[in-house]
Amino acid sequence: MTLTRKASQAGAVMLVGIMLQLAGFVSGQPSQVPAVGHTLLAILSLGTLAVLACGFIISLRFRLDLHTHGVLRAETLKMRAAGLSLYPQR
Repeated sequence: MTLTRKASQAGAVMLVGIMLQLAGFVSGQPSQVPAVGHTLLAILSLGTLAVLACGFIISLRFRLDLHTHGVLRAETLKMRAAGLSLYPQR
């Protein structure tokens, strides 16, 4: 889980960097071209909506019934018994 999260964050940062570079962002300048501001607005608004939509679609496909709930509960109990945590301490 941690590897997947870190890899997706790295990919997102790289993608945002590429998009800003294509929009004309120049590091160190006190002001940027207007396209940079528009690109940031698009990333923050449309990107957020796209990620929310993906999460919604995935949640619709995940069926939580008595059987799957039992499987999830059994697995978490196994992890706790083995001393593993769902939320690792930093």
